[in-house]
Amino acid sequence: MRSALWALLILAVTFLDGWIVLGPWRPQNTAMLVLIFLSFSLPNFGAFWMMYTVARNEKRPFRFFVFSLLPYAFLWYYFERVKTGKYNSREPR
Repeated sequence: MRSALWALLILAVTFLDGWIVLGPWRPQNTAMLVLIFLSFSLPNFGAFWMMYTVARNEKRPFRFFVFSLLPYAFLWYYFERVKTGKYNSREPR
């Protein structure tokens, strides 16, 4: 059930970003421009963080690398895997 909620959240935010780009609405003040900037830049930085963390901590990182290409998937990874300690960590060297 939690995965479905995460999927709905990711789809809703992606749909909102698409509506901002394709819709007739234009930002009228600086605060809205900052929110739009964060909405479009945060997924990129989050994806790089997720790739870095996956490469360092997961035993089988390929599926998470692919998953990190989805917008806002890093939020799922942080709250469901990192914060709860559920990731399969590599053996210490």
